[in-house]
Amino acid sequence: MNDLNDLNVLNLGEVVYEIVQGQRAIDADIARRLAHYFGMSERYWLDLQARYEGNNQETHRRGRFRANPSFLQAG
Repeated sequence: MNDLNDLNVLNLGEVVYEIVQGQRAIDADIARRLAHYFGMSERYWLDLQARYEGNNQETHRRGRFRANPSFLQAG
C-alpha cells in the first residue's frame, strides 16, 4: 500500500499538498493517516507540527524586535 494511488485513496494527496503549502496543520486525524501510510508513529507527525509552530513563533518574535528596536530600549 505504498503507491500514489493508495495515497489518493486515503485522501492524503490534497492534504499533504496543503500542509506543504502552509495552508493546513497536522492534527491528530492527519497524523494517524500519515503514520499509517508512511509506517511511522503518530507522535512523529504531531511533534513535527509542534516544532514547525515553535519555529514560526520564534521567527515572528525576532522579526517584531527588528522592526521595532525601541521595544528594546529602557524607558
